[in-house]
Amino acid sequence: METTTPESSVDYKAAKIVCVVGGPGVGKGTQCTRLAADLGLVHISVGDLLREDDASRKPSLNDQDVQILNIMRNASLVPFHYVRKVLDLCLTKHMQNGRSNFLIDGFPRSEEQAHFFDGGEKGWEAKAVLHFHCSEDVMLSRMLKRAQTSGRVDDTADVFRRRYAGHMQEISSVIGAFAGKVVDIDCERPLDDIYEELKCKVQGIFEIVEEPEN
Repeated sequence: METTTPESSVDYKAAKIVCVVGGPGVGKGTQCTRLAADLGLVHISVGDLLREDDASRKPSLNDQDVQILNIMRNASLVPFHYVRKVLDLCLTKHMQNGRSNFLIDGFPRSEEQAHFFDGGEKGWEAKAVLHFHCSEDVMLSRMLKRAQTSGRVDDTADVFRRRYAGHMQEISSVIGAFAGKVVDIDCERPLDDIYEELKCKVQGIFEIVEEPEN
């Protein structure tokens, strides 16, 4: 049974956060899911978190909730104050439950969102930013394959093109906001090859030592 620590007693500076950024379909979710399972990390997909937050309030959606859903369907950036609130609550809940190693998938997507790690009341700080990159064609191919099973309203070629254009417009400023903390990951390769390199890098960042097999 999980023990919940009172929020006032949580040491938020103990949080180890690694952000994973990259274009739509580059493979962030696929790789983060494997890393979380193998290394005991908390995987937070900010896109999924926002979708779940709105879904949990249906059918009593207010005007702001409907606006957020429409923004996501149109591949635009959700207002920062809304993302900040939802992500802060999620991190706080996990910290209260004794979890402190986080992979934040798909965040930040803009220089403004990078200000989440400026300190603030709880002092959230990103230890590293994994920058996933590959060609537009590879991203589109992976997204269309995901669309066959994801059920996501934004998994369409038209939305992909808008999201990709937005990503290319913002990624330089996002990377610039984390100078000295960025780790480039070439995602043009087969998924298993990417994962082997990625796992070693993430173990080093989180200082995880695997037990030798008997």
